[in-house]
Amino acid sequence: MSSADPFRLLQSGDALAALQAAAGIAASDPDNARAHLAAGIALRALGRFEPAREALERAARLAPQDFAPAYELGVLHEFARRDPQALEQFERAAALRPAFAPPLFAAGLAAYRLGDWARAARHFSGVLAIEPRNLEALVNLAQSRAEESRHEEAREILERAIAAHPDAASPRYAMGWLSRRLGRRDEAARRYEQALARDPRHLDALLALGRDLVSRGDYSRAAELYARAAAVAPADPDLPLYIAQTLLLLGRWNEAWRWYARRDSRIAFEAAERAAGRRYAVPSLQELRGRDVRVVAEQGLGDNLFFARFAARLRSAASSVSFAGDARLRSILERTRAFDRIDESPAEGEVRILVADLPRVVAQDEDVFVPSLSAAPDAAREAAVCARLARAGPRPWVAVTWRSGTPRERSRQALSKSVPPAELFAALAAVAGTVFALQRGASAEELESASQALGRPVHDLARESEEPEDALAVVALVDRYVGVSSTNMHLAALAGRTAEVLVPFPPEWRWRAEGESPWFPGFRVLRQSRDGDWSHALATLSG
Repeated sequence: MSSADPFRLLQSGDALAALQAAAGIAASDPDNARAHLAAGIALRALGRFEPAREALERAARLAPQDFAPAYELGVLHEFARRDPQALEQFERAAALRPAFAPPLFAAGLAAYRLGDWARAARHFSGVLAIEPRNLEALVNLAQSRAEESRHEEAREILERAIAAHPDAASPRYAMGWLSRRLGRRDEAARRYEQALARDPRHLDALLALGRDLVSRGDYSRAAELYARAAAVAPADPDLPLYIAQTLLLLGRWNEAWRWYARRDSRIAFEAAERAAGRRYAVPSLQELRGRDVRVVAEQGLGDNLFFARFAARLRSAASSVSFAGDARLRSILERTRAFDRIDESPAEGEVRILVADLPRVVAQDEDVFVPSLSAAPDAAREAAVCARLARAGPRPWVAVTWRSGTPRERSRQALSKSVPPAELFAALAAVAGTVFALQRGASAEELESASQALGRPVHDLARESEEPEDALAVVALVDRYVGVSSTNMHLAALAGRTAEVLVPFPPEWRWRAEGESPWFPGFRVLRQSRDGDWSHALATLSG
């Protein structure tokens, strides 16, 4: 092409020089398809995706029989997560060069991501027709067949892959994945172990075995595997929280807080601080002596209430402690008297600390079990709520919540908790009194199912559940509160009341791995069994 070959420059990793060389060729030879191809690849490497697309499409028009522009366009669409367009281009490249495996394999992966299992399998089979021992094509074909529910065929393909590549980790991991799909947990764990014996850094096997160990209650080894996975994939946004949650359950507090520092809310806060020309670092208690401290809320209302309890320990060192956060908590936190100011303008020279970083500042080892702050309900709200409950029916008053948290589809780090409402209310059917649903967003169908299971009306307190002051009054007034862990549990602790908390397995760390929670003394902890069964926990509610 020229002495400054852009493709050699691309191979050496110098995309800018490759782009300059390609532009020089195109300037003297505008219809040179290879120059536009090289320019497109270089522009993509430089993150200039729209000019890259234009260059690659021009190369495709100039050389319609060349597979390379179509293949590189497929890669570009793949980078942009446009799988339908990527699949189209990879299939076009494969049609232009039928005996070449890479575009077929790329098309198979794109089809797999789109959930078109049969199409993916066809492309992986095409790779194997060219390269019968291609390990990743065998593994991906097996997984495609499994997604089509052709499980025996998938197993046979993986057996073939293991026989052809006895030292490879990926087919053994895939066999574990297949076994897990079929409900064969022990076999799956054994296969994951086999994969890790061959490749201790196999990320998928580390994660899968870690999850399996959590499901068995082996948090110590799970934490070790997650830490190994984090070393393999340090940019993974979820692993630090997996590690923190397992370490917190184990009571390895100081290790856990370091990992917990890599939660989403703190990462976003640090980015905002950098944009404002500031650097966020968690100070020691000694560094706060005589300083004005501003505690900054993050995450949800319940988390803010839980972590705010640690602020009381700042008073021994700081000159003043203020709180900035959700306005719905302002009046409640004012009544705790834990803070000098709530939502005031920042004072000059004030040290800002995220509320969930407070344990790292003030708590060490067994000293972490700090009692809840205290706040009585607002008198006017309490009177109004009391009248509302009395109109519904006689005492004893029982409030119930059956789900909370963030759905997993919105965040992989979510702690989503739920109990089937029909099962929960059926367990309360023998309980006397008036029953209320203190459930945010309760649907008409859920309330109808709950009433049918209870055998009498369930009174909806959805409006009260939306406003923390009203919810505080409810949990302070009712004779019994039963529910999953939610903001209401933290409000009950604030009000000096107890509750019966239904804890899914694996448990949220605040409720510990077994027994009662030292953070919620007197609360009755009812645990889901490891196989997902609630029957034993719910059976105790009628007593």
